Amino acid sequence: MNTSDTGERGKDTLPDVPHVGQSSEPSSSCYSITPTADDLHRLHQFCWLVVREPLHATMTFRLAHCVMETICRWQPDNGAFLCGLALAQFRMGEYQSTLDTLARSEEFIPGTPMSLAFQAMAHHHLGDRNGSWALLGRLQQVMLLLPWHNDAEASGFLREAQTLILAKAASKR
Repeated sequence: MNTSDTGERGKDTLPDVPHVGQSSEPSSSCYSITPTADDLHRLHQFCWLVVREPLHATMTFRLAHCVMETICRWQPDNGAFLCGLALAQFRMGEYQSTLDTLARSEEFIPGTPMSLAFQAMAHHHLGDRNGSWALLGRLQQVMLLLPWHNDAEASGFLREAQTLILAKAASKR
C-alpha cells in the first residue's frame, strides 16, 4: 500500500515487474515482450513435463497448450517445440491437429517413438484402425533400436499407445 507524504492512504499498486525477455528499463513506447531462445527453451521444458504424462487436469493441459502454441509462433521451425505442441494438442483431444503438427515436426526430427506413439493414438481416436496398428508396429520396431530401447520416456509412450490401442482391440473380441 502506498502512502503520500501527508500520511494519507493512496491507491494500492503493484510494482512494475519485467516480463519474460523484457528489460526493466521502460521505453518510450509500451513494453514489448521478446523472449530469448533460453526463455523459450525453459518454457518448453516446463510444458513438456506436463504434457508427457496423461494424468494431469484438463486446465493444466490447456495452459501448456496455450504456452506451446505461443512458443511455436516464436520458433515455428523447431522440431522439439512442435513435438511439445503436438502432445498438448493430443491431450486436449485435438487429434487431427496432433497429426498435422507431428507431420511438421517430422521434417526436423523424423521417426521418434514419441511421434510414432502419438500418431498411432491420434489415428486410433480418429477411427483409423489400420493406420493406428501400422504405426504401433513401427513404434515397436523402433523401440528395439539404439538409443530408444532403454529410454524410459520412450517406453512410457509405447505403453500408453499399447494400452489405448490394444485395450480397444481386446474389448472387441
